Amino acid sequence: MMMAGKDEIDDCDIIKQGLMVKRSQNKKRFMPINYKQRWFVLTTKNFIYYESESERKKERGRIKLSSVTVIETATITSSPNILSQDNTNNDGENGYAFQISYSDGNDQQYTLYLITQKLQDRSDWIRSLRAVCADTLVKSEKYHSSIWGGKKWQCCRAPTRIAEGCEPCSEWNKTPPNSPIIKNSENDSPILAK
Repeated sequence: MMMAGKDEIDDCDIIKQGLMVKRSQNKKRFMPINYKQRWFVLTTKNFIYYESESERKKERGRIKLSSVTVIETATITSSPNILSQDNTNNDGENGYAFQISYSDGNDQQYTLYLITQKLQDRSDWIRSLRAVCADTLVKSEKYHSSIWGGKKWQCCRAPTRIAEGCEPCSEWNKTPPNSPIIKNSENDSPILAK
């Protein structure tokens, strides 16, 4: 993951943006698990998150889309309902989770778990991410549908963190049916239809 200042975002590069909750990635061994709302921006090359929409100068993380290996739904059974102070905008008790697995420059694998307020929001994010990442060279064939619980995967109970996934990954299409994404006629890159 790269941090702020690496690339400036040109507004025409933005494919999708919005507020989601991210689960801590626990890159350090003894970090507590927490959930924070962040502003996410998907561009043609990166998936970036910021402290908030109004504080887009405070980049909190950046994933190069060429390093993404998994984009799938996820089950997070212990996620707190922090999506909305009033639950009228939230059509799921704890929101709708999905995951993005990627490798850093040192071939270390990480998984970013995200939670949306609405089922349609999750579907739109997954579809948009898959469309932009469709040409990624290294995709995983399997993934874990739930989180690592510290001693085992919650989905299949495999006892090692590096265990092969237990579910087959979905296909990634550049322009799935009913997608708001279209191709840019100049350079064949995906863009969000207006």
